[in-house]
Amino acid sequence: MWSIKKKKNTKGIVTPTGFAESKLIVGKSDILGQVAHWTVVLSPYIPDDLEILLSKVKKKLEEHPDFIAAQKENVGFLAFDWKDNMALENWLHALLDDIPEFQNLNLSKAEKEKGVKFGDEGRPAFVGHSMHWKVPEDHEVVDLDAIVMNMCRSIAVERES
Repeated sequence: MWSIKKKKNTKGIVTPTGFAESKLIVGKSDILGQVAHWTVVLSPYIPDDLEILLSKVKKKLEEHPDFIAAQKENVGFLAFDWKDNMALENWLHALLDDIPEFQNLNLSKAEKEKGVKFGDEGRPAFVGHSMHWKVPEDHEVVDLDAIVMNMCRSIAVERES
């Protein structure tokens, strides 16, 4: 994967060195925090299974080969190309897209009450709404791509400051 040398700064805090400033550093807590934040912000209601979703994301992160490799190097975070947001976005989609609780965010309350599932035949793969028309609250869904893209932007903005 990649290698990072560590050095101690004057306050005794271990900081990463040995990689270009064009790298975006992302830790497990960054990802978990962003999943929680954007799921709640973009949802018309707090999802019933938010805690289950976060538990599954945490488990997948702990078992993810990239994080396991980073931990073996005593790093605990990943580095993505700063200029290519798609690298982080694709990585997050690969992490999240197969989690049923994440997919279910794209179901409306009305669909859940009818027993509709995310991949059901006859239902579009992803459902979204426009700000130009009013949709009843029980028919609102969460745009899964918007969650991932907002996560990427938030992580990048946090690193810039």
